[in-house]
Amino acid sequence: MRIQVLFIFFVLSNYNSISQQNHLDVEGHTKIRGNIDINHAFDTTSVYIGRNAGVNNIAFLGADLNTFVGSNSGNKNLQGLNNSFFGATAGYFNLSGSRNSFFGSYAGYGNTMGSQNSFFGSLAGYENVTGTNNSFFGKSAGFENTTGSDNSFFGLEAGYYNAMGTRNTFIGKEAGSASGIDSLDRSIAIGHKAKVACSHCAVIGGTEDESVNVGIGTTTPFKRLDVIGEMIIRDSSKIATFQSANANSFIEIETNGGTTGATVGYFDDSSDKYFFIDTPEGGFGELVVLANGNVGIGKIDPGHPIEMASGAHVTAGGAWTNASSRVLKENICVLTVEEAISTIAELNPVKFNYKTQKDEEYIGFIAEDVPDLVATQDRKSLSPMDIAAVLSKVVQNQQLKLGQQDAEIMKIKKEMEELKSLLKEVMVLHVHEN
Repeated sequence: MRIQVLFIFFVLSNYNSISQQNHLDVEGHTKIRGNIDINHAFDTTSVYIGRNAGVNNIAFLGADLNTFVGSNSGNKNLQGLNNSFFGATAGYFNLSGSRNSFFGSYAGYGNTMGSQNSFFGSLAGYENVTGTNNSFFGKSAGFENTTGSDNSFFGLEAGYYNAMGTRNTFIGKEAGSASGIDSLDRSIAIGHKAKVACSHCAVIGGTEDESVNVGIGTTTPFKRLDVIGEMIIRDSSKIATFQSANANSFIEIETNGGTTGATVGYFDDSSDKYFFIDTPEGGFGELVVLANGNVGIGKIDPGHPIEMASGAHVTAGGAWTNASSRVLKENICVLTVEEAISTIAELNPVKFNYKTQKDEEYIGFIAEDVPDLVATQDRKSLSPMDIAAVLSKVVQNQQLKLGQQDAEIMKIKKEMEELKSLLKEVMVLHVHEN
């Protein structure tokens, strides 16, 4: 055992001088026919080309099957195997990292034990130490990565500031984590200077002047997200959140030509909070829902549970109240007794149930069968107020007739009393005469 240790010590002490001896010194043009082996005396499985390339490589410690091309490439390698370093000082500090591919000057420069990395581009993966399974493509891509693993960075300085982050994908010039953030996990940034600041997040495009419009199914996206085709959003409960930069937010629904068809939004300030739906033709406040639950249709400040622009509303007690102000009406004329009586005579009360509610019986009228005076234009609905007005006129007329009949009865009663009094007087006279 002591002899073996002394031998290893001898090799390590003299390997540098042995490997630097010139066995072939050619000045001028050289033509070689046949095979050529370029390796160290103690490693016949690796290829080293360039001044001090793989100079410390020890084959019997397991450092074999390496290819180092370029001055100082793989300079410190001792036990790393199956590595390919191409470029000046590529993989310089690699000690035991294996199965790495570094292409470009200073690519993987600081790597010591990181394995199965692919760094392509000058300074790509420059500070990587133990990070594994990384793919960095582009000058200075993954430059500050030290222990981060399973990352894929593509583009000039892509993932530059990532140090410990894992399983990230950054694509585009300077795409990567936001300033001061170096340990994201499963994040994605795609696009020129695209930045992401949270783990398990995906960002497309940069911010402000670097921002882009994203199109799905279109080559000319006009907004931040332009989708042609149907979308499905799924979740077990809440499917989406729409958030504005200020207290008031809205969504515009446009036609294909870009004309606004409807606006849906939420208004919030110190005094009012409400949800609304508008159309260009209807103006603001076509449908409003206040924070207290009041609903306005054509009315921005409904004072009842449901209130129409006309003034019609549902009371808090649940009763429907029609709008009936004189200021809302025109062509006002008296309903004649004859019209009312004729209409009442033609009304045909029936019992029925609605097809959608078979277990509930109702009493009323059939809209298609009522007289014209109380019918609607489409003859599909009825207004209770119309029928109530006709009934009121008929009752008024009956009350008038009853009053007249009462007067006639009183007159007859008075005449009968007068006749009774006169008869009594006649009978008294008759008695006196006898």
